Parts: sequence; structure tokens; C-alpha cells
Amino acid sequence: MMVLAFAELLERMVVAFALLIPVTVWVVWTARRMIDAEVSAVAGFLGIGAAILLLAVGTWGGYIVGSLIGVAMLASLGAMPFLMSKTEERISREADEHLLEQAFKAYGDNPQNVAAHFRIAALLYTYGWRGHAITIAERAASGLSTEVDPVANRSIRDLFRAEIYKLQEWKREATDKDFQPVVCMRCRAPNPVGTIACARCQAPVLLDYARTLTLARPFYSRLFFAWSAVAAVIGGGAIAGLTLEGNARYVVIFGLVLLAGAFLAFLFRDKPLPGSR
Repeated sequence: MMVLAFAELLERMVVAFALLIPVTVWVVWTARRMIDAEVSAVAGFLGIGAAILLLAVGTWGGYIVGSLIGVAMLASLGAMPFLMSKTEERISREADEHLLEQAFKAYGDNPQNVAAHFRIAALLYTYGWRGHAITIAERAASGLSTEVDPVANRSIRDLFRAEIYKLQEWKREATDKDFQPVVCMRCRAPNPVGTIACARCQAPVLLDYARTLTLARPFYSRLFFAWSAVAAVIGGGAIAGLTLEGNARYVVIFGLVLLAGAFLAFLFRDKPLPGSR
């Protein structure tokens, strides 16, 4: 009995030490994001708790369960390409946000600046806010003179030929649901589509919403939940493959993949602007 007990204790110690590496990486990564305020406290503590729970379950379960959990945690690195692509999207969004701020500043300095209107419209289109982009660009284009300068042999409208061509392309791609009002984040006043400055408080309505897309905390929280979902699918699939028989294992694995896919699609979905339907 003592030999068996010692062997069991030794097995659990070996598993615990083996799991300490991926668990430590998980905990340190999560704690660092919490300290930098890139992950919310709730998401962070859930992640740390999940890692500690996996360590306990793996240690108690012995070599097989511990190996499965260790493989699942390490294999979650397979999610890195997806997570890195989302990180790159955020970096691109930050660059767009900087350009949008410059365009809004140019508009604030001179509301009659036609180039600023077209620049704002082009950047809003990259965010998928087609109705707002089209409305702003149309408003700018409608005020352009078609009178030809005898010296330059072209009109003011000719100077923005490329922007007007883009506008026509946008209009062909747009649908009715793109043209919805938007609610100001600051004063909650409803504003018509294509509003640059809130009618009530003069806040940069669309710029405020663009800024929310690059906030670190919600982004890294979504990234963490996505990583956890992929790890759960890999771990759950491995366990199902070893413990179930026949078609049951394939049904469970397929179900896990389907659920994870739906969860990731929900996690990174494009949210409509408040006020849109």
C-alpha cells in the first residue's frame, strides 16, 4: 500500500511540475495584461482561476489527464495566428484613428474645407460606416463649383474627380440599412446620418465611436477569451478522442468546433453604431 501511495504521489508531483510551465506562462501573461489595464479584472481573474483549476485537475488526474491538459495549454499556441491577425487589425485601426483625428481637426479649423470632408468620408468608409461616408462625401461634392477656370482649364469639381469617382462606387455598394442615425456618446442626442459634429454638444460623434474600437482593455479581453476558446476545443477534443468510442467522439469534436466558431464570430463581430437598426 505504501509503495502504491508513494508511486501515486510521485506521479502527481511529476505531472504538477510538468504543468507548471504552461500554467506559469498563462498566469504571467494574464497578470501582465491586468497590470497594464489591457484586460479587465473579471477576465483576468477568470483566466488565472482557469489555469489554477487545470493545474489541480491535471495533478489529481495523473499522467493521462495531466498530459491532455498540458497538450491543450501548449496547443493553444495554435491560436496565435488568429490572435496575431486581430492584433494587426487593431494596429491598423489605430493608424486609421490617428488619420481620422487629423481630418476632424482640419474640419474643426475650417468647416468649409472640402478636402477634410472627403478625407473623413474615406476613412469612415474603411470602418464600414458606408452611409455616413456617402452622406458626408455627397454633401462636400454638392458644393463644388463646375465653373471652368480659363487659366487652369478646369473647375474646382475637377480637382476632386478621384473622390467623386469613389463616391459613385460607394453608392453602388450601399444598402438602405447603411443610412441610419447615430446617437452621440456624450449627450445621447440622436443625430442624422453623416453627422460630423453633434447638433447638441458639438462633439465629434463618429470620431468618438472610432476611438472605442482601439481601446486596449476590451480588445485584450476578447483576445483572451478567444485564446481560451481555442484551448478548450483542443483539450476537449483530445479528451473526447481518448475517452469516447465510435461516432460519439466525432459528434462531440464537431460540436466543440462549431461552438468555438460561433463564439469567435460573436466575439469579433462588427457592432452597429448606437442609433442604427
